[in-house]
Amino acid sequence: MESPNFLYLPSYLDLKASLNKLGYTDIKNISLFQYSSCSPTYHFQARNKNFNNNKLKKYVLRSSPHYQPHFLFNIDSNLLDEIKVISLLEKNNINVPKIYSNGVNSFYINKSKKFDFFISSYVEGIAVDKYMKDLSIKNKMIILRKIAKIYLTVHKQKKTRFSTISNSKKEVYRSYAKYFYFYNLKIYKELKKEFNLEVAKKYKKFIDLNGLNLINKIQKSGYKFEPTLTLYDASAGNMLIRNKKISLIDFSTAAYAEKIMDFTSMFFVLRNIFIKNFKKNNIFEYFFEYYKRNGGDLPNKENFLDLLRIHLVNHFIKTSIYFKNHNNKKKDLKHKKFLRLAFALTKQPHLNEYELVKIINIYN
Repeated sequence: MESPNFLYLPSYLDLKASLNKLGYTDIKNISLFQYSSCSPTYHFQARNKNFNNNKLKKYVLRSSPHYQPHFLFNIDSNLLDEIKVISLLEKNNINVPKIYSNGVNSFYINKSKKFDFFISSYVEGIAVDKYMKDLSIKNKMIILRKIAKIYLTVHKQKKTRFSTISNSKKEVYRSYAKYFYFYNLKIYKELKKEFNLEVAKKYKKFIDLNGLNLINKIQKSGYKFEPTLTLYDASAGNMLIRNKKISLIDFSTAAYAEKIMDFTSMFFVLRNIFIKNFKKNNIFEYFFEYYKRNGGDLPNKENFLDLLRIHLVNHFIKTSIYFKNHNNKKKDLKHKKFLRLAFALTKQPHLNEYELVKIINIYN
């Protein structure tokens, strides 16, 4: 099996043989998901005598991410961590895939490359941003309230340290300020390596002027940075809706981080919806206040947007680096676009939601 996004993949026969060992029969239509770019993720149809009454059903085979460590930490992503997150969310009544594997399974490609995977149910649905696009304002708000409630439930899960789900001793931080410093130092080093020293210094100057000082300012206002379960990439294609029910998939970026980071990719994906007028302000203002009214703790709006901007810059730079080096087969210029977008957001001291959206739309 081949894909422009991955340098090596198991053969169809390897996958089928491994699934046979797990009790799957009548295996049909093993295919990579169309937008599978970080982790080789397959869907297939099969029977299994151990569950589902041996009916022919669709399943998902999810394997380890390729070419990059965890998005928020300098540690390889861990399939067991994903399974832990799915289990935790399921216990809290959030719709997630059902795990059919007994932990993580493995086999070797060409006797050298280890291929780890787990099996889950196939979640049907439409990405929330596409689903919401043509809805009335009233129906958009119904979906956004459901999303806010999901995040409120997720953000009740706390730890005492900023870390990956498995709390690896390689990277554990007592304070958000320390995590923020080392996370951005890592990005600086990656920029220096993948681009050049001038680009890296430009980024470091922005972080030095706007980062730790803002964190101290927010802390002095009374807000407490806490290690909170953060999904980070739960929006867009990883948040699906069907029959008015929202389900979450893909937890490779989950960690115990700062919950404001959960709104980064969400703001990027839903930005044009957020700035639509609603009541006396806009949809973003309503969502922000709805989350806080229902028990969510966030800084005041100005501080929130200032920190969100920094995380958007982080996100676009990490995305740029990913597109630059994750695949030797697929050459494109997406990395340059995201790098320009990141630095476009650094040119002014403060940006409100309208200004953030305007700049993103110009450069994206």
